[in-house]
Amino acid sequence: MIAQTLIPGFSTQYFSDSLLHTDAQAVVLQSYGHGNAPSEAAFIKAVESFTQGGGLLLNISQVPQGCAAAVYAQGSALRQAGVVNGGKCNLETAAALLTLAVSNRWNAETVQQKLHALGLIETV
Repeated sequence: MIAQTLIPGFSTQYFSDSLLHTDAQAVVLQSYGHGNAPSEAAFIKAVESFTQGGGLLLNISQVPQGCAAAVYAQGSALRQAGVVNGGKCNLETAAALLTLAVSNRWNAETVQQKLHALGLIETV
């Protein structure tokens, strides 16, 4: 599993290359605010390639008490690329959930259902 926190000046090229060449089956992305991330085409394409190849990418907010949701264009682009919005999920919960997901061969829809059951997202 990979965990990546976005910071100002973050190299989307490095992360994109990592996604395209990783053996990891799951990634936690700690994004800005409500789940915003860079909207660069290469970044979104790498995310989409990872998820279409069966990888799970869970987007959570790095803001304490934050909630990752596709409310802005950048978050929507990630969702359309196959990313699961983690809602109120924190890093520890995200790591545990994705560990269970990989171990049990859950898909993105099942991860969303588990997040909903835990009360971390409102809709599935």
